[in-house]
Amino acid sequence: MSRKKATRSTKLKKTTRKGTAKGTGTSTTLTTLEKNFRATPAKIIAQFRKEIAGTRQQQKKLQLALKKAQTQKQTSTKQISTLTAKKPSATTKKQLNTHKKTLGTTGKTITGLTKQLAQLKQTTTGLTLGQGKYSALTKQLSALDKEWKSKATTAKTTNKTTKSKTRTNKTLDTKTSTAPYGSTGTQTYGNNTISDDETEKTG
Repeated sequence: MSRKKATRSTKLKKTTRKGTAKGTGTSTTLTTLEKNFRATPAKIIAQFRKEIAGTRQQQKKLQLALKKAQTQKQTSTKQISTLTAKKPSATTKKQLNTHKKTLGTTGKTITGLTKQLAQLKQTTTGLTLGQGKYSALTKQLSALDKEWKSKATTAKTTNKTTKSKTRTNKTLDTKTSTAPYGSTGTQTYGNNTISDDETEKTG
């Protein structure tokens, strides 16, 4: 019999330990999930900042390339106008052909660069909007945290007041219940002590 009791007690201990471990596991998972949830907006904002910085760098590079292409276009157009004003010759024809080719290529590069810049501007605007959205979300979360904390403190105070009221009511009930049934009270008037029955008679 003693061995059976010992085995049962060890089994109960094991089950209780397992239960406590499971409970702590669930609480830890909830806390980790909450921490990750609260840290997620800040991580997303940091990633948005990185993406915005990268797109801005690309914009600067494209703008410089566009300026170079525009200057090249201006020079080639000037050269074409000057060569056309001169008398036609084999050398002038070659120069005109080369400048015309460069003008065509520079025009194509300018159109491509302008398209790329427009796309990058759209992406940067979208990224800035996303960053603002998650920054607003973090502000709302902080405001909700403050509100929930204030509500929790008010709930605690109300619980304390209700508990104190119930305690006082219980003590009053116990005092009234301990008084003997049919007991008559006494009242003192000066040096004389008169019972309640006597006061009723005199009344």
